[in-house]
Amino acid sequence: MKRRFLAMAPMALLVCLGCTVDASNDADACGPVDTTPGPMMRPGENCLGCHQDGFGEEAPEFSAAGTVFASLDSGSCDGVEGVSVFLTAEDGSEIELITNEVGNFYTTEPLMEEGPGPRIEFDGKTVSMGRDLPSIPACNACHSDSPVGGALGKIYLP
Repeated sequence: MKRRFLAMAPMALLVCLGCTVDASNDADACGPVDTTPGPMMRPGENCLGCHQDGFGEEAPEFSAAGTVFASLDSGSCDGVEGVSVFLTAEDGSEIELITNEVGNFYTTEPLMEEGPGPRIEFDGKTVSMGRDLPSIPACNACHSDSPVGGALGKIYLP
C-alpha cells in the first residue's frame, strides 16, 4: 500500500495565483476561509477548480482532492484531521491519504479510471462511496452544500 502524507507534499507550497475567494461570503462563525496558498487553503471548496491541468498556472495539478468534515451540516471550519482516505492508483494498488488539520486531502498519483470508489476510515469506522470514482475526482465539486451527481452533501465522518 502506498502512503501519501499531506504534510510532506512539497508541491503544495507553490503559489496558486489564479485562485481567489471572496471571504466575505463565508457564513461560518469561525471566520473567513483561509486563502493563503498551501495545503490548508479553502476547505470545502472545489480544489480542482485551480489544481487541474489548464487552470491556475502556478497551482500543482492534483488527480483528486477534497475535504472531510465532522458532519453533513459542518461549516468550512469543521474539517477533521487524521481521516484516512483510500483511492485506487492507476496500477491497481491502494493509496492512503491522511487529512490535514483543516480536513483537506489531495494526491498527484495517477488514479484508475474505472474501479472501486473511494472510502474513508476514522476511529475504526468506514464508509465507502458505493460507486466508481468520477472521471474528474474533484470531490468537493459534488460533495458540497449544493450537492450534484447524486451526492448527499459534504464528505463527512462515518
